[in-house]
Order: sequence, then C-alpha cells, then structure tokens
Amino acid sequence: MTDNAHSRFHVGIQIPAGADFRSARELTRTAERGLLDFVLSENVTVLAALVAATERIGLVAAVEDTGGSAPFEVARRLATLDHLSDGRAGWTADGAEEFVTVVTKFWDTWAPGAVLADRDTGRYIDPDRVRAVDHRGPQLAVRGVAALPEHPRGYPVLVEGFSRRTDDTCRFVLAADELGTFVDAEVPRLQERGTFRTEYTGHTLREHLGL
Repeated sequence: MTDNAHSRFHVGIQIPAGADFRSARELTRTAERGLLDFVLSENVTVLAALVAATERIGLVAAVEDTGGSAPFEVARRLATLDHLSDGRAGWTADGAEEFVTVVTKFWDTWAPGAVLADRDTGRYIDPDRVRAVDHRGPQLAVRGVAALPEHPRGYPVLVEGFSRRTDDTCRFVLAADELGTFVDAEVPRLQERGTFRTEYTGHTLREHLGL
C-alpha cells in the first residue's frame, strides 16, 4: 500500500471559466471529498472565497503574463491567497520564464526574520532584511518590494506539466463532467490498488504533491 502523505497520482480539477461561486464551491467540495490535490481557476478572487469552504485541497491560480507591473500584482495576490489558506496556494504560469522569475523575486524580498512585530519598540519590520527587486531583462523592467512576507512554509507552489494522460504515474487535470465518476468510482479502485491516498495527511499543497 502507498503511504498517505502523497499518492502516485496527482490529480486536479479545473473550475470552468465563468462558473458562479455556488457551482465552484460544490465542485471544489466534491474534489476535496475525493482527496484530489487541487482545484484550478483563472479567478484568484473565487479561490480566496473558497478558502472558508474547504480545509485541505490546494487552490491553484492560472496566471497569464500580462507584462508591465503585473509581476508585483501577481505576487501580491498569490501571497495573500497562500496566507489565507495556510499554505494551500499554487499557480500555473502561462507566460515567459522571465515573468515567473520576477514574481518569485518579489516573494524573496522579505528575508527570514524581517517581520519583528515588536510592540515595545513599535518596529514592525527590520528594513535591513527587506530588499527591493531591481530587475531589468529582455521583456521586463521592474523595481519594488513585495507587499507582505511569504508564508512561513514557503511561497506558492509553481504547478507545471499537468496533462490529461492516464498512465499510472502521470499528473493530470480532470474535465468538469468527469469529476463525479472519478471520485465515486475511480478513487476507491485506486485506493484498493495502493496508488492513491486514503486521507489527507498534510495541510499544504506542497505536502499533497510530496514536495
């Protein structure tokens, strides 16, 4: 049998574009009942609202490279989602490698120990431990500091390489009409074979994916 920390299958479900919150919530709760790794959505606001409706499942945002000041905004919104969900946030980037690099640079601006929160001295941060991003590359010229520090368990997971292949070790994303069948029929079969978790033993997306 597999250990329950993670499974050989890493499975996500995409929330249809334009789905209302009620539909997104029911789909996500079904996915969590099936012990899936994550739900994927282009709408970070919907994912943030799903934090209160779920406990363990990962919340992955599909992010597009829109250039300009977008890396700062993407870093801010994903870091906020990660804090709200206590480490369950992830993202998949539809853009250049440089865009991904700049976003992660923003998360690295706050060094460990930068947050002092010292009531006696009134100092919230140690400015010597906060370093600005000053990036000038082929496509982007960006300078600034992240709006908040990364989550103590690390910053949001970059989820890449998910496909719809069906071999025993692949990572794949289900279509919206396949979820019920997978949860009610396929998950029990995989659990019997020892290739899928029988419970969530971690709390973060990193733990679900065995990272």
